[in-house]
Amino acid sequence: MRSVVVIGAGASGTLLAARLLLHPASDGLLVHLIERRPKVGRGVAYSTGSEGHLLNVPALNMSAFPEDLDHFSGWLRSGPMPGARPETFAPRRLYGDYLEGVLEDAALASGGTLKRVRGEAVRLEVSEERVRVTLADGRRLHAARAVLALGNFPPRNPPLGDPFFHRSPRYVADAWAPGALEAVPSGAPVLLIGTSLTAIDVAIGLEERGHADRIYAVSRRGLVPNPYRPDVISPPYPRFISPRDPEAASILGLFRRVREESECAARRGRDWHGVVEALRPVVQGLWSSLPENERRRFLRHVQPYWEVHRHRIAPEVGERVRAMREEGRLVVMAGRVRACREAGDGVEVGLSLRRGGARTLRVGCVINCTAPETDPRRVRHPLVTGLLAGGLARPGPLALGLDCGEEGELLDARGRPSRRLYTIGPLRKGRLWETIAVPEIREQAARLADVLLREDPVQRSAARLLPGLRKGGG
Repeated sequence: MRSVVVIGAGASGTLLAARLLLHPASDGLLVHLIERRPKVGRGVAYSTGSEGHLLNVPALNMSAFPEDLDHFSGWLRSGPMPGARPETFAPRRLYGDYLEGVLEDAALASGGTLKRVRGEAVRLEVSEERVRVTLADGRRLHAARAVLALGNFPPRNPPLGDPFFHRSPRYVADAWAPGALEAVPSGAPVLLIGTSLTAIDVAIGLEERGHADRIYAVSRRGLVPNPYRPDVISPPYPRFISPRDPEAASILGLFRRVREESECAARRGRDWHGVVEALRPVVQGLWSSLPENERRRFLRHVQPYWEVHRHRIAPEVGERVRAMREEGRLVVMAGRVRACREAGDGVEVGLSLRRGGARTLRVGCVINCTAPETDPRRVRHPLVTGLLAGGLARPGPLALGLDCGEEGELLDARGRPSRRLYTIGPLRKGRLWETIAVPEIREQAARLADVLLREDPVQRSAARLLPGLRKGGG
């Protein structure tokens, strides 16, 4: 029996497994889907139970199927949100339910077989004919090909002056670890290190848990994600740049062109939101065409500004954050942490402020809300560590994710493409940059399914129909 092992059942792995099962060449296919969590489709992003944690993308752009953009909106209207519209920002927990339903429907409609495996893959061995996957409990699976859909990794510990403070019970190393916020004292101030999407989620989550004191958040520039405009579904802004344009050869040229286009949009009664959306289809091409030194310049100087304009928050979340800041419940600062030390029943934090000067805070807890780790050499994951040590994989460009070819095939330590090992989603960041959001991942899933099953002599015109829309909610 032909078989594929998909390691990880967050959004990337679930979308890929569904695509494999719905592929016209899926008859007789066996898909092993390995996941540590009891449910599929959640990962870090969609495992939250908070009603205040909304999708950062409107429903129109969250369909599992790019050929049916209303699929997710229709699912919402059929059950959990009867009044949902294309511009609705749904609770993230519902999206996890949706992805699980998409997979179940794909399995029912498929000529192949889905086997969900609860466990953690810790080792991969590759031969000419197959891949062997070893799980933490000693079980072994065999398949023709394996795909790493590992999602985002926990952040690294930021420097806090005293390295021993990282072991303190008053320090939360990963805000998304199960139960991470349960021990946060509700009657004392809290410091969040980071001011981007994770920090916003944590601030909202703490308030929903009854946190009654001030929440501080600090990052080098003090930038907070911009909210979507209320009229998020509007006529698309025309594409205004391509990787072949002279301006695309440098970050300075790109930055100047985007600023000029934003000014032009303003004169037409539009704003920068549409300009940023118009960049989205060409970002991967622009990133690939930039010389390495220009990509480094982007990471060093431009990335924080790009993130807060590109990765926006729902209008409702933006309004909530605005109110929290105006009322003093959330205080955002630009600066860096010089030192943290336990002092009695709290933590004394020394800050250096960006505009000069220093500040000392007394808080009950410090929570790491920095970005996910992207350097695979720093990742504490036995599978990734083993692949690098065995020469079956190597870090991606600029140590972002794992190096891979155009179809996601892993490149080994000598740069040779694998015929057995592939990856999807955030691990492709070094090659694609834009590879963490559903619109990009669903395209990857569709294309990778073709690649993994391309040896089958089945006409693509016989494509299997999309699964019928089940009632929403589970």
